[in-house]
Amino acid sequence: MAKLNRADDNVPNVNEVDETAEFIESMKNKNTKRKTASDCNIFTNWLTANNKHRKMEEIPVFELDKLLALFFMKVTKSDETPYEPGTVKAFQSNSVALIHTGWLNNSLHFVARSREEHATLRWGDIERKATSTGEKYLEHTERQIKTRTGATTHTRSFQAKMFEDKGTYMG
Repeated sequence: MAKLNRADDNVPNVNEVDETAEFIESMKNKNTKRKTASDCNIFTNWLTANNKHRKMEEIPVFELDKLLALFFMKVTKSDETPYEPGTVKAFQSNSVALIHTGWLNNSLHFVARSREEHATLRWGDIERKATSTGEKYLEHTERQIKTRTGATTHTRSFQAKMFEDKGTYMG
């Protein structure tokens, strides 16, 4: 492996990023995608049935935490019968998988290196935006934290972005 000499050498080129995205997509199980979409749909329907007519991504994190706890305790099938405990456990497992996916995406796309950088992310640090052509992306705005105290003049010359992959959207 070649030795990295410059800061720019750490940034993968566009072809490497495309190849990585293609590899990750090829590794995704279609059944897992379908189950995730189904679980999100069940939660969205539960929100609507409980007069919480909002997209889950627009619910503040502390409220979402409480709503998910209520959902896991009270969700029923469309015929009002309770789900089997194993099914509810599968909903919860899928939630953990989403947290792990967020961790991975933050590490890859927003270069969150330490556990602290992940733990100190706050609502508003990542914003949904669009290019002039309508291509949607998430943009991370860095705040000063322990590992980025502002004591040095080193800052990124760009805002980290993660672009929408229209082939995997489940919303």
